[in-house]
Amino acid sequence: MADTNYINQIFKALPTPSLVLRTDSPKFTIVEVNDAYLHIVKCTRESIIGKGFFEAFSNYLYYETPGENLLKKLVEDHKPNQTPVCKYEFQNNGTGNYEARLLISSNMPVFNEYDEVEYIIRSLTDVTRIQVPTPEHTPDLNFLRGIYLDSVETKRFENLERLERNILQQSSRKYNPLSEILREYILGIEQIFPQMKCSVMRLKDNMLQNLSSPSLHPDYIGAINNLPIRKNVASCGSAAYLKKRIIVSDISTDPLWAEYREMALRYKLLACWSTPIIDSEDHVIGTFAVYYDRIKVPDEDEIRGIERAITILNVILENRQSSEIILASKTKLKSLVKALTKSNEKYELISRATNDAIYDWDIISNHIEWGHGYYKMFGFEMNDEKFSLEDWAMHIHPADRRKIKEGLETTLGDKCQSNWISDYRFRKANGSYACIQENGYILRKPNGTAYRMIGILRDVTERLSYIEAIEEKNKKFQEIAWMQSHVIRAPLARLIALVDLIRNYENSESERNELMDYLLESAYSLDDIIRNISDKTMSG
Repeated sequence: MADTNYINQIFKALPTPSLVLRTDSPKFTIVEVNDAYLHIVKCTRESIIGKGFFEAFSNYLYYETPGENLLKKLVEDHKPNQTPVCKYEFQNNGTGNYEARLLISSNMPVFNEYDEVEYIIRSLTDVTRIQVPTPEHTPDLNFLRGIYLDSVETKRFENLERLERNILQQSSRKYNPLSEILREYILGIEQIFPQMKCSVMRLKDNMLQNLSSPSLHPDYIGAINNLPIRKNVASCGSAAYLKKRIIVSDISTDPLWAEYREMALRYKLLACWSTPIIDSEDHVIGTFAVYYDRIKVPDEDEIRGIERAITILNVILENRQSSEIILASKTKLKSLVKALTKSNEKYELISRATNDAIYDWDIISNHIEWGHGYYKMFGFEMNDEKFSLEDWAMHIHPADRRKIKEGLETTLGDKCQSNWISDYRFRKANGSYACIQENGYILRKPNGTAYRMIGILRDVTERLSYIEAIEEKNKKFQEIAWMQSHVIRAPLARLIALVDLIRNYENSESERNELMDYLLESAYSLDDIIRNISDKTMSG
């Protein structure tokens, strides 16, 4: 998979307000922006995409501008940076009024295969509504505990987002070993959730093999390595077999652990929750397990953390798996080039053996010969008519066509390039569009002129739909967070005011009783709101 496409997929899944900039200093062109960012800056996607960063936001009022120095500095030293808290004012819905926001801007580099900074991800953290209670309006201890827990949870998931961005950035560099990426990610999760001991296993030949378990004892890892996939084989084997999360809160009594109980208890592992990692084609490719040294069931924060980890691991493992498949396909195609020129029969056998659409494009005669996978994947009837590059281009979605054709022409014209990788939408026989990932190998004459290209088309529609489903789920989480930060304020403010009246002013007995009634009524109102938020959370 191309690095740029991979970065786009991850970018769309982030709940943090973010945009992507090119490193064409001093312009820093905006190439992508998510909805969370547009909501804060109150503008449309069309109004800023393709513009330079400072050009797009030149009319916005700000009082502590970080300027362009930080962006230039990132390009020079390849290190992430961020601004201090800055005050900005954005025009509110075209009314002429301005809304003030206190924002922290973070800049994260994204590297290409040559370790050059190719893009910058700029993210915003809105700190406008963070307030500290004044001494004369000190809340009660339960309120302070609630504020503390909320702040801990917020900090925890900020750290988790920071870890995810770092890991995905490392994963986008294809030369980084998978074992090192997973080790750093798991240790980061364990630092955020200190009681967890995490493990990632990969499915191979119907057995689960350890990929990374940095906090588990080596002898235990050896005992569970090559774990069979069956209904009653511990947490991981059962999760992979049933394709669902398995929660074992007490290993010492759960029948799933009958065969491995003694080994787990020997190393003080008393609870284990395992979740399958399922790819876009609904195949289990691994498991993510969480161990505890005490009997335990997961709470809401832990479930959210596990779901986020599954999303990230799915993208990392499936992307690495896709890269391996493409690399294997490329190697296989190279070894078959000479044979294919001598025998069309061998080409036919290979094309029948795969579900992907294999093609052989004679650039000189401008004819594309498709394998059986093309007709099976897109629903076209086989025929012997000439199929030109223009015929291929007419099936590309109009919004993608120009970019794809220009990209292909540029690659063919570059005598140093032997591969072309691209992603686009391709019209099927029934008129619908499939999301395609194409990888082509270019054959050149001694003078560098391209005369033939052999490649494959792979349908990745289901995988992209899966990512969209994850985005929808994140949207629901944002709605719940909004309720927590807005709806709860009214009864909370009444409680604080009533406590102030009772404690700091003289009241008659009847006035005091009336104030206590109001206090109780506000407490009931706050309780109803919290129950409503809880019900909405459970329904998600």
